[in-house]
Amino acid sequence: MKITVFHQVAFNEMDPMGVVWHGNYVNYFELARSALLAKIGLTYTDMQQRGHYWPVVKLRCKYIKSATLNQRLAITAELKDYTNSLTMSFIIRDAESGDILTKGETMQMAVDGRTGSTSIVNPDYFIELVNAAQAAELSS
Repeated sequence: MKITVFHQVAFNEMDPMGVVWHGNYVNYFELARSALLAKIGLTYTDMQQRGHYWPVVKLRCKYIKSATLNQRLAITAELKDYTNSLTMSFIIRDAESGDILTKGETMQMAVDGRTGSTSIVNPDYFIELVNAAQAAELSS
């Protein structure tokens, strides 16, 4: 499963060198990750209500070309693993040219909100939601 969201770079995202500050690329990943989770049917509010959290335990980001003020970005998130972790890959492109600006990957692990224990597998309801979303995507 994957999804692409769009974002126009704002002035407050810039650094003194006139390009997007490096930490904002992680925020762009989050925009796409949240959209993909919503497509699956599990927003962060839903996670909290079901008693689980998925903190990021691993982050990789490769900067290829800087984004600039008012540039329109196409941010794609793709689900890579959802049984043992929640692993997504990301590609940020210039929305007009298609040029790749940044690539990345995050890994999140399920944590029981009551006990704080990390699970080595995702909860059954999460896997069922992903399977249902994938089936719906294939049938459309």
